[in-house]
Amino acid sequence: MEVSSNTMRKRTRQTIVGFRDRESSNVRQLRLEPRQMITTFRLPLRAAFNCKRGAFRLLGVTVTLVCTLRHHVFVRYITRLIGSVRLWWTAEFQRSQTDIHDWVREQRSIIDFSFAGASKPLETLPIRAAANRGVADAFGIVNSLTTPSPELHKVFLKTASQTVNRSNRDWSILYDIAQACLQRDISNAATANNRHLLLAESVRCTCLTVVIVDNFNVDPSTLPRFLLVVITEQINTQWLKSKSAEQTSPDRSTLLHHTIKSLGLKVDNQLLTPEQMLALIMPQYETLWRVVLLTYILAYHRHPATLQALEKRVADVPDCLGDRSREQEAIKVAKEGLRLTPSNKRIYRSVDGITTKADVERSHRDPRIWGSDSLVFRPDRFDDLTPLQKEAYFPYSIRPHKCPAFTGFGDRMVTMLVVCFGQAMGLGKGTVILGNKPAADLDMLPSGRDEMEGFRFVLH
Repeated sequence: MEVSSNTMRKRTRQTIVGFRDRESSNVRQLRLEPRQMITTFRLPLRAAFNCKRGAFRLLGVTVTLVCTLRHHVFVRYITRLIGSVRLWWTAEFQRSQTDIHDWVREQRSIIDFSFAGASKPLETLPIRAAANRGVADAFGIVNSLTTPSPELHKVFLKTASQTVNRSNRDWSILYDIAQACLQRDISNAATANNRHLLLAESVRCTCLTVVIVDNFNVDPSTLPRFLLVVITEQINTQWLKSKSAEQTSPDRSTLLHHTIKSLGLKVDNQLLTPEQMLALIMPQYETLWRVVLLTYILAYHRHPATLQALEKRVADVPDCLGDRSREQEAIKVAKEGLRLTPSNKRIYRSVDGITTKADVERSHRDPRIWGSDSLVFRPDRFDDLTPLQKEAYFPYSIRPHKCPAFTGFGDRMVTMLVVCFGQAMGLGKGTVILGNKPAADLDMLPSGRDEMEGFRFVLH
């Protein structure tokens, strides 16, 4: 049977119009069986194939097949598949959120001792002391971190709380002391051949000077830098030994004890033993210097485009510190630094010889909690934390043994020192490098003690 191209086009058009009419009467519910499809499209397909002009033949076949596939069961299967994938993805996302909530609660249960069913100091202190036995052995110190005794814990906690939470602290004086330390280091570096400053060493000595002056009210000029270098290096070495799995009971450093004794530090006119000095200094200094170093680099050398906003945020430091109505924007720098570089990456508990750890660093960095920019230094994220973020953020641990510095002292000290370093050694005055790479070009900042020794500040 010969069918003209005009007839083919007319019947194809009628078929399409017919489908449009049927769509207006709920054609989306239409289900055509294969036999119905063949019957419906036999004529237009035959006309299309019998058309003598190739262009019209191709057009007719295409239009007919498109109309057929539109209502073919395969299309419905694809639609259902897409819907199933969407439902699966939603379920997976919800499960992931549930999982991360459960994981955060698990970390908190380790820190607050509830995983072991402990709540009273008589129960919790031995669990913490057992996990910190290496620190006690390496330094010979007895404080809240290392003692199982509620009486000794209570005495130490009272002393520490009175020290860090006193109301007459002058942050401007501490800032000037830190600036003097840095200017001395910068002057020494300027006369060196390579104009390099050992950044980790400078941060350690500056932090220790400020901690000693703040705790013992001594004249900073009585703290020779070479003694500070010896003390900080020995503390670093002993700390690494205390955490070594190969050495469960490290020997104490005679050099450290002899050097720190030479400082002659007193409390209430009573000369302290080296162990007593270290017991008071260590909780502040050791948890401070690494946070200050990495936060300074993150804030002033990683993201040059954000420097203007940062400088505006901290413009009133140190004058604003201690005034809660003025300091809120500035101390977000410390909060974000403590999020990305917590003073304790892990918190350990030991029950019956089995050590369990809470991963503070992961809790502070997990993108499921903090978003896709979780590794970006962004203080303004603390403008409005979600409930999960508040639950997952514990830079000062949590009760029952929360660090006394959580009341504001810790945030202020970090902010003051970071801004001090930024003012003295900002991006316009030199470049922080690790190896031969500027800090801005590093994929991630190393946070291990040995790795951080490689940071240098190169004067312009």
